[in-house]
Amino acid sequence: MTGSAPGSAKLLEMTRKLAWRRPSWVFGAHVSHVAVLFLTTFGSGLLVFLTQLILVRLISIAEYGQLVALLAVINLMTPISAYGVGWFWLRAFGEEGWKGFRWLPSSIRLLALTCTLSTIVLVIYTWFKFDESDRLLASALAIPILLGQVFAETTSAGLQLEERFFLLAVWQALTQTGRFVVAVALFAFGVHADVAPIAGYAALGTVMTVMGLLSIRKLSRGDIGLSGHGIPPAASEHAADEPSLLRIVREATPFCLWTVFYSLYFQSVVILLAALVGKPAAAVYNVAFQIISAAYLVPGVIYSKYMFGKVFRWAEHDVARFYAAFHVGVIGMTVLGLAAMVGVMLASPVLVPILFGRAYVASVPVVVALSATIPIRFLQNAYASLYYSKDNMGRNVLYGGITALFCVSANFILLPHFGLTGAVITQAATELLLLGLYMRGVKRFNKEIRLWQSFRVTTFRQALKTLSGAPAG
Repeated sequence: MTGSAPGSAKLLEMTRKLAWRRPSWVFGAHVSHVAVLFLTTFGSGLLVFLTQLILVRLISIAEYGQLVALLAVINLMTPISAYGVGWFWLRAFGEEGWKGFRWLPSSIRLLALTCTLSTIVLVIYTWFKFDESDRLLASALAIPILLGQVFAETTSAGLQLEERFFLLAVWQALTQTGRFVVAVALFAFGVHADVAPIAGYAALGTVMTVMGLLSIRKLSRGDIGLSGHGIPPAASEHAADEPSLLRIVREATPFCLWTVFYSLYFQSVVILLAALVGKPAAAVYNVAFQIISAAYLVPGVIYSKYMFGKVFRWAEHDVARFYAAFHVGVIGMTVLGLAAMVGVMLASPVLVPILFGRAYVASVPVVVALSATIPIRFLQNAYASLYYSKDNMGRNVLYGGITALFCVSANFILLPHFGLTGAVITQAATELLLLGLYMRGVKRFNKEIRLWQSFRVTTFRQALKTLSGAPAG
């Protein structure tokens, strides 16, 4: 026993050193994961920007307006087709761990049903909005674009469950990379037909659909390294009762509604501008929208791509880290949002005419005006993280529904009279409304949080300490 004392003392000293260094390497692990997601996401954002730049010089303003309106409709149909299944998986596995596999069979049946219904709606839209000579082709090409986006979401959810962030980053960059390649190819070969970009996007969507189906097949077999829940139990231990289709509909509906409402207030203005004002107005607004959307990528990376699965798990199993993530997020999103706003305001008057040409100079004041919404959107993401838990998801849906209804109603009222100015006013008012609803909900329903508590230095330091001491997984 006496001979082991020096070894024990040495082991104790090594343990103390590792404990002192642990927060730094844990923090470094988090930063490296987020950095990879940022790099690929902003790379994708750059490709989106370059793709739009090529397309506006390749086809006419009217043709470009028709294209972006179709893509906006597809973006609106995507959350209906996916029905929030990917988001629900994050919550189900976060709460139940390996028992979450019981939800997969009914989830897959639900996806088959919703995708079928959505394709029917999409065909009806293209049938009425495209010329008679292009209707059939446009309908056939729009379907794989929609399905590719649906299965891109479900595959992303599977990678988030495994916390394979590098592969997640690569996977989520594939769509925009592929669309950029399509635009470059069309430009190189001098193809100016308005249906050509849709054909290229459809080919890409077909590839994404096949890969997504293979990912679901792998997940349904249980071939996944579920992060944060230990080693998988024996098959008999997680072979719990399989929920019915009706139950998965009930459980996934809040996530579906949430994403639908978000897409409705985020995407509907382009569709309504094309319908109520004209395709050129939709094209001008879409250029500004793409620039502002690039800034919106910052909170999207941090929350939707990195924090979402963790927050679901912490809300159920580690409340201290759940609230710490909120406090750090409020400060971080405020600072980053203000910086992004200033950068966009200063850069857009110079860059937009150079990059998009004189035909889109009208987009400059739209970009400058919409840049005021950037810090609002950033802060929204921080407050929205408090509504990811099962108990609060209903409120999140309610706030999203109110916001979407306000946005669509205001656009119907303002667009015919004020055009692009009405679209800017509606977008700014909508962003403020959603942030106000989130803050009111926190004040009313969450007694653990005071609205301005996050801005205290002591609160921020303690929250950062709590997060930096969390396991990297």
